[in-house]
Amino acid sequence: MNSLLRTPLSSASDAAHAPLAILPETEGTCSERATGVALPGEETASRSRLVSRLSAACDWAERSLSLFASPLGPFYQDARHYFLPRFVHFGPHTSDASVRLSLYSGLDHRDTRSAIALLGFIERLSTTPQLGRSLDLTFFPLVDLLGFVARVPGRDLKRADWNSGVSAPEIDLLARDARLRHYHGFVRIETIPESDVVNVSLRTTSESSVVQLLSSDDLVPFDVRWLADVATASSPVGPLALEEDLTVAPFELTLGIPSAWSAEKYSESVAVLLLQFIERYREFAAYAQHL
Repeated sequence: MNSLLRTPLSSASDAAHAPLAILPETEGTCSERATGVALPGEETASRSRLVSRLSAACDWAERSLSLFASPLGPFYQDARHYFLPRFVHFGPHTSDASVRLSLYSGLDHRDTRSAIALLGFIERLSTTPQLGRSLDLTFFPLVDLLGFVARVPGRDLKRADWNSGVSAPEIDLLARDARLRHYHGFVRIETIPESDVVNVSLRTTSESSVVQLLSSDDLVPFDVRWLADVATASSPVGPLALEEDLTVAPFELTLGIPSAWSAEKYSESVAVLLLQFIERYREFAAYAQHL
């Protein structure tokens, strides 16, 4: 296996082919090497399943030519170091001009279903790389790592300030990575209560982008509640707060999946919606390049 590499990117054009931090050759399970700690997963079935799926994703990456396990970090908390689990997929025909997207879940450590579903989508890409052709996709399935490992209470990473540099350490790492990789967009998976339909929220600082990224037809066969929001330049939140540091004005797409759905329906909906979205956005990006 490749040894640990950390090479800064000198420009946005380097992002698609820059060396990434590959899992180091150390003892322990894949999930331990991906995070720097032993993940506690024995307390509930959902936590156990998440730890198992994270370890499986590391195994998929070891066998794949397009998927790489690339832990982000470290960051330090209470005299210990941690790595944020990260997986990077370079689809066939990926180049410097390819669309770069950051997809993340698990902003609340109790929301294991979103993380498991995103890991399931990563598995599909590892076995069928053509699904991500011409795309540079980075995945962060378990953002609230400290909450999961140490049960840190009272964290609200959904509302954390991406631009302060003194936010939650996981968010600070995500912001640093975004400035380095210059993503075109961010996709968030989360679980929503008291709903029987998928909530799709699109936030952007550009009004012209709102209607072009998705349509209702792209979200069939699931019932969807559509929300669009043009963030104001004076008070953007989340990754949109980084717009001035990125080479393009980004968007943030949030898929809210009902908590009442079965685990199978939940994961399948995430996979279907993400596949439909990336196919639509890939076509949109290709069209825009030829204007």
